[in-house]
Amino acid sequence: MSNTAGHGIKWIRVIVCMVSICILFIPDKSVYADEVYETDEVSDVLIDSASHDLAKAPIPETLSCNNHWNVLTLIYQNCKTPEYEKSFTDEEVAYIKSEMEKLPDTYKRLSEGRLILDTMDFKTIDAPITSVSAKSETSGNRSLTIGDKNMDVYLDPYLKGNDYQMVFIYWPGKSFPEKGNWYGLGGTGYDYKNKLVQVCQINDTPWAGVESCEVYGQYYDTRLAVAVHEMLHNIESNSRRNKIDDFQILHSSTDNGYEDKYEFQHYDFYHDLMTGKLKNGKKGFSKDSFYVLHGTVSQKSLNKYKPKLKSVTAKKRKITINIKNWLQYPFRYQLQVKKEGGDWQHVTFDIYTRKFTTQKMEKGTYQVRVRAFYYNQKTKEWVYGKWSNAKTVKVK
Repeated sequence: MSNTAGHGIKWIRVIVCMVSICILFIPDKSVYADEVYETDEVSDVLIDSASHDLAKAPIPETLSCNNHWNVLTLIYQNCKTPEYEKSFTDEEVAYIKSEMEKLPDTYKRLSEGRLILDTMDFKTIDAPITSVSAKSETSGNRSLTIGDKNMDVYLDPYLKGNDYQMVFIYWPGKSFPEKGNWYGLGGTGYDYKNKLVQVCQINDTPWAGVESCEVYGQYYDTRLAVAVHEMLHNIESNSRRNKIDDFQILHSSTDNGYEDKYEFQHYDFYHDLMTGKLKNGKKGFSKDSFYVLHGTVSQKSLNKYKPKLKSVTAKKRKITINIKNWLQYPFRYQLQVKKEGGDWQHVTFDIYTRKFTTQKMEKGTYQVRVRAFYYNQKTKEWVYGKWSNAKTVKVK
């Protein structure tokens, strides 16, 4: 069922830029950050006819959350605006594909299995990019807006019918006027039918780094470092969106004692960050940082989902729950408790993580239950799912 529930939270349909863009330790490459692009479906852009035929990552019927990502790489071969015109050659397009095909194996080894790219699809688009309209308020640097029909890059035809969690966009914008010196831009997301799809853009072919570099006994092509680095910005934003923020940031490699070597491109730091522990003992990403949502965000799909409480425990008069089949953003959970002989009482709407601990409770025996919900951007309503089966816990 749907209702507004008086949550006091207003959500806006946006492309959320969670983190800054960076250049992977390349001389004379600078960074800029933090923009919000509102989305209104008003204009159209050119797409080639084959774009509607993509269905390589079909959407599952049931909602789930795990560390397996489906990735789409869009290669815009041409950019033609009033002030700029440039194209990737066919050889450059082939090179981009050959490098990006290494990404699944690279991430699997760097993360020691924490991040798995199941699907790696490619689409080369002949129709040119005709506008580059995003502009950073802090630096004035230009970049692409990405999302619906009002944007420079229209994603909907490529997302329709597919369960993609990540989209890479390559475009020949290296020398675009007012672009500044950024190379890759990561950490953004596009809200497609209430489901957030991670997005990053890269304006050149892979070139920084070396073809073979040994890191912790494994050999990597560090020319892929821009794509690796920018997607890690999306892992950062994915973590923060789910209230996981106790990790060292991606731009802290030298601060944490890692050397800045061109051939390494900080792959040793990326490995330690992804596996959860840096060499100085500080925290990297948690396992849940890599978890993403699969399925369609709708009342119908939510009706098929019922949360399961893996455990409910009490310590120091606080109750801790662990949700076995946790769903991440845009879902969160409501928690209710009921004392013996009483009615169900609301505790919180603000459970974003798999595990949650309450404030101190009164002594007694409680039944505990949770349900998932999300905010429907189109109808402007809160949509609720089924309650879990209740578990009993004694607070002493």
